[in-house]
Amino acid sequence: MDPLPPLHVALTGGPCGGKTSFLAASMEHLSARGYRVILVPEAATLLMTSGIHPRDFPGGHMAKFQELVFRKTLSMENEAIEAADMLGKINGGRRSIILCDRGLPDGSVYCSQGEFNAILRKHNMTMVDARDARYNYVIHLATAPREFYGSTTNRFRDTSYEDACRADRQVRDVWTGHPHFKLIGNKEDFKNKISRALTTICRALGEPAAYGGERKYLLFEIPDIDRLVAEHGGRVHHSVVVQTYLKDVWGNTPRVREQSDTEGSLYFYTVQGQSTTLRNRPDQERLISKAEYEALLDDRDPRVHQIRKTRQCFVLDDQYYKMEMYGGPVFGVAILSVEASRPEAGVSIPPCFSVEREVTYEKDFSDDVLAHHEGGFDSISYISHQGNIKKLLLVDEIQDNNRFPHLRRGDVGHPRRESYL
Repeated sequence: MDPLPPLHVALTGGPCGGKTSFLAASMEHLSARGYRVILVPEAATLLMTSGIHPRDFPGGHMAKFQELVFRKTLSMENEAIEAADMLGKINGGRRSIILCDRGLPDGSVYCSQGEFNAILRKHNMTMVDARDARYNYVIHLATAPREFYGSTTNRFRDTSYEDACRADRQVRDVWTGHPHFKLIGNKEDFKNKISRALTTICRALGEPAAYGGERKYLLFEIPDIDRLVAEHGGRVHHSVVVQTYLKDVWGNTPRVREQSDTEGSLYFYTVQGQSTTLRNRPDQERLISKAEYEALLDDRDPRVHQIRKTRQCFVLDDQYYKMEMYGGPVFGVAILSVEASRPEAGVSIPPCFSVEREVTYEKDFSDDVLAHHEGGFDSISYISHQGNIKKLLLVDEIQDNNRFPHLRRGDVGHPRRESYL
């Protein structure tokens, strides 16, 4: 059996976020469970240790230092990936985890967008290549509260607390929208912060995890998210997701997914993980080329609907949110997802979002069930009316409304008649 591919994780955040402590805890915890942990140190710190310091690049020359950081990071990560592949073939039963102290996109915070794009072009890369396609998971550890801010673990840290918080927000915005981005804030004690970050990796590996879990909420009213987030100094990452289910021969629900934004498109192939008595194995996902994606589409299961949705990812008050609005097969259903700190903990929903109810444990709102939905709703969408969002049902034929009780039957006497719900 071929070894599982290495899990490539970028650890990011502002100064004094706990990355050093987390790397040490991860090495101990994951190694004890039989995983091979490969650490990729922070390139900027290595350069400064060797005598190459950003203060030696004054004025408009900071981009040159960031180019050195980018090249060193890329080189070390590529070596780690190559070593993990080699060791996987030698020791096939042991999976590798590559933990990177910062990732390639972090450098974009310390130079202009044009300068960083020039660095990317020198390496024949786009931001999609350097961010979304490169790392399986991204964990952002927010800068510590002021009373705990210091330089205990990094003697080169001479940034003021205000500048550190600014850098933390900027780095967070750079990574917002990554397919598997996890934000760990600083509003709980440090031990829980490290535990939550470690839980992210455990879940990705199918290991038991005690913390958190994603909560999902069905929305009735949606604000102007771009304006709302901009008022708080952040940005919204917009993308479009198309998920297509393939013919299922082995009972593992194979599917392909295209995720597109203004920078380009990514393509994924996923099979459903199998449960055992010891653990729930997570879905197995790999990045594929556009050519492979298009070839796999020929094997589409005609009995299953294609899932289409727009996705908006954003941060408010140190909490990461993901809102998805479906464009098919159940049009206009909007789901807000947010990570809970602990299984029993509540989550904070911005008051401007009108929540109909929590649907975390309602299987009818999973992609798999929606894709298999037979008949029912040909077109449901949201329209804006006097500042509010209302559900509008464009009906061709409604057969059964029992599975989605929040959508009440409207006037269906004529095809394509508009009916407010």
